[in-house]
Order: sequence, then C-alpha cells, then structure tokens
Amino acid sequence: MLTYPRGPARSPREDEERLGPSGRAGRPRVTGSGRQRRRPDLLPYALVLPAAAIFVAVLGYPLLRLAELSLQHYGLRELFTRSTHWVGLSTYAAVFADRFFWIVVATTVAFTAANVFLTIVIAMLVALLLV
Repeated sequence: MLTYPRGPARSPREDEERLGPSGRAGRPRVTGSGRQRRRPDLLPYALVLPAAAIFVAVLGYPLLRLAELSLQHYGLRELFTRSTHWVGLSTYAAVFADRFFWIVVATTVAFTAANVFLTIVIAMLVALLLV
C-alpha cells in the first residue's frame, strides 16, 4: 500500500484508476485515427522574449559596433572629427604578422595554464586538509 504525505493511503488499484493504465496523471491518451495534435504552448517563449530581446540589444549592438570599428582606422583625431577611413582586414594582418603578438599569446596561455593548475592543486590540498 502506498502512502502519500497529504492524503490517505491508497491501494494500487485506486492509483491505477486515478492515474490510468500508463501510470501518469493528466489526460488519457487518445489513440487511433481520431488523435488530435496538441498545439505547442507558446507562453514560455512569450515570457522569455522581452528578456532575450534586451540581452541581444545590450550585447549585440556593442559587439557589432566594435567589429565595424576594428575594420576602420580610428584614432584620437578621428574621434573628434568623426571621420574615419576603411582599412578592412589590414589591421588584423599586421597584428598576426607581428612576432611580438605571438610571444604575448604564448605568455598568456602559459600564465593561464599555470594559474588553473595551481588553483586546482591548492584547492584539492585544502579540501584534503578539511577531511
């Protein structure tokens, strides 16, 4: 016999009558050719839509503007005169061709790997000391 926190004990037969042969609560399944398609519930999407729109606007516009500015020559003079000229990917080509850039990338990767490794080791040692 099953017991429930908020109600009297029921027999398995009562459970089957209440839940149906599938063992699930809710509408009984409709089988055969008379089966109706269930319309998708759009309420959760409608509730999330305003937050998603604000998220895209707050993050999307600055990212698109940043991508546009990275393809232009934009210095202090251009900031005040509001006139820029298009340089395309030549800035990126110059950065990737620079040897110092790759030294900085290697240093950053090594620093990050060392920090992650040491953080995990120290955290595990502290956790073992607490046991």
